[in-house]
Amino acid sequence: MFFTGSDFKLTKEFPGSGVKSVMAVLIGTLSTMMGLTGGSFTTPTLTAFGYPIHRSIAVATAGGFFISIVGAAGSYINGIGIAGRPDFSLGYIDITAVIVMVIPIIIMAPQGVRLANHLSKERLRKIFAIFLFLVALDMLRALYFNMV
Repeated sequence: MFFTGSDFKLTKEFPGSGVKSVMAVLIGTLSTMMGLTGGSFTTPTLTAFGYPIHRSIAVATAGGFFISIVGAAGSYINGIGIAGRPDFSLGYIDITAVIVMVIPIIIMAPQGVRLANHLSKERLRKIFAIFLFLVALDMLRALYFNMV
């Protein structure tokens, strides 16, 4: 994303429904296993197939909402009856942490949308590429230095 222009496309047309289904399963699986939202994979995938970056981020955000619902349901179901969970938790979902995270998200999400809409597609692509690079560096740091 950083080194390609906004005109870059892997193919002239978006793949058919079979390929899209496989990509959706892969994105969902990788996102869940890595603890990332689907946007980390969905946005680059959509832009590689020619979707504008602004639309790709919007689609990834909507998809991330549904991925998080499935992840939360799994955390709830798998954590029921497990001893040693924090107070105010539902399964493996810590309600205190949810409240602490949701309030700033509700306040700042509209600011992020405004900022993204004011950025050119080239600048937004580069910022997103830098974000992905930083996420990758953090994952490597955690892997090799055993820090969470």
